[in-house]
Amino acid sequence: MHKQMIGSSRLAAVILIGLLLSGCPMTDKDKKQEETLNNFQTMLRFSEYQGLMNFIDPEYLRENPITSLEMNRLRQYQVSNYDVRSVVADDDAKAFRQVVELKLFNLRTARERTVLYYQYWKWHEPPGVWRLHSGLPDLSSAR
Repeated sequence: MHKQMIGSSRLAAVILIGLLLSGCPMTDKDKKQEETLNNFQTMLRFSEYQGLMNFIDPEYLRENPITSLEMNRLRQYQVSNYDVRSVVADDDAKAFRQVVELKLFNLRTARERTVLYYQYWKWHEPPGVWRLHSGLPDLSSAR
């Protein structure tokens, strides 16, 4: 559990340090980004996989529907670690890419797997929210 807190704390620290170094106060968009990422991470940690759908852009979901098979496969796992490896913002600061290393405990086999989860987030104005444009973790890349 301590390692999990370090991962989210690391992301918050990176964002805060970047803002402090730039001399800019935290904007509403920055606050919403931090809040969205924290909420997303919490839901993933507590296996609230259906709730994660609310973070995904509806247009992305129409083009890339998540099947019941994918959702059932994901439900076989409990997240045991969520470690943000990198965050890279687009030049216009309206999108960013985040790589997260997930450790997933398989509830059926009692084995742990590691997955790199590539996230692509975009800012939507209006309504002033961050939306995921990359879907749920791809379990086929687990090692």
